[in-house]
Amino acid sequence: MAGETGSIAAMLLAELEVEHLSETYLGELCWENHNHLLRIPVLDAIIGKALNTMPIPVEMDIDERPPLANSTRFGTVIEISSVHTSAGKTHLLYYITAMCVLPETSCSIQLHGRSSSIIIIDNDGRFDVSRLFTIMLSHVLSCYKESGLDIPDSGAEAVVKDSLQHVHLFRPQNLAEVVKVLQGLPDYYTSPRYGTLDRSLGGILIDSLSAFYWPEKLANSVSEGSDTGSHETYETMVRLIRGLSDRFGTFTIATTWGLHLVDETHQAPTTFGHATKSSTETPVFYPYFPSVWNRLVDVKLVVARNVKPRFSRNTSISEAFQEIRLHNKASARYAFKGWIDIRGLSPAAQEYFSTNEGTFRFNIMPDGIELEEQSLDL
Repeated sequence: MAGETGSIAAMLLAELEVEHLSETYLGELCWENHNHLLRIPVLDAIIGKALNTMPIPVEMDIDERPPLANSTRFGTVIEISSVHTSAGKTHLLYYITAMCVLPETSCSIQLHGRSSSIIIIDNDGRFDVSRLFTIMLSHVLSCYKESGLDIPDSGAEAVVKDSLQHVHLFRPQNLAEVVKVLQGLPDYYTSPRYGTLDRSLGGILIDSLSAFYWPEKLANSVSEGSDTGSHETYETMVRLIRGLSDRFGTFTIATTWGLHLVDETHQAPTTFGHATKSSTETPVFYPYFPSVWNRLVDVKLVVARNVKPRFSRNTSISEAFQEIRLHNKASARYAFKGWIDIRGLSPAAQEYFSTNEGTFRFNIMPDGIELEEQSLDL
């Protein structure tokens, strides 16, 4: 397999005697309820509400349609974009990884994990394993503290190290190698050396999908005079992700760079024919990836640092003061915020999020990540 590949705990895995996963076992993997997809309540609430009303346009070809909320054909595909760099995308992936691979319980203490394995495709080459370890350790210690029990650091570290054996990290060098990684995952994951007999494949994380977009586009334009080859590569990638989702029942999360802001004074066209306006507080972006990728994505989340709100000419003084008060209240504790891009959701979901917060807030701290606790009426 091209590119730098391997397991985070490859040395430990090499010492284990692991049986080959059978096709029977793979076919019996349970499909995760959307309301508990990531085991992160605030994100699961937003994603669950969005997916439970996801439409399938009747005019769309069957192979191009996004999955229904309750469908078991394909796993959930989530895109996380940002207004600027250093907005917390990768740190959310650390937290999602931690909750995916940590066990549900440890010594009868609830850790709330999924006890699954996870694949990380690190296109940026910046996925920090030591940072992931710190976040996982902080979570385990916090869960024990909340239960009123103490655990020595060595005991918590043992739980984390055991869970890290189920994190598989790949570092491709171009888009073609991303495709090769996806092509090789079924054989890799079920191999005696790297396979995990007692764990399902919980998720596939791609950080960042944008890393190879412009080099690939430029290379195809120079060699072929168009970027047709790039579109074909994305079509192959989407087909492989669908196949992996179908076989393993896994979710897929890709981070992207948000480049072209939707003008708040104009309505933005969407894949499903609905249109919404972009707010200055929760801006969204025009998609620049090939349409085959945009059709694959079920939910788009946007994250950003908390900054002072800017106002349009039509904003009244009272509305401006109200937004400033709300901003000051939120940013006093949380340095980062996120929200759902409601374009592409069903009219019912768009209406729901127009009157209910589809937002979340979080902090990135030296020893972990803190997310605001809030709930949606699901």
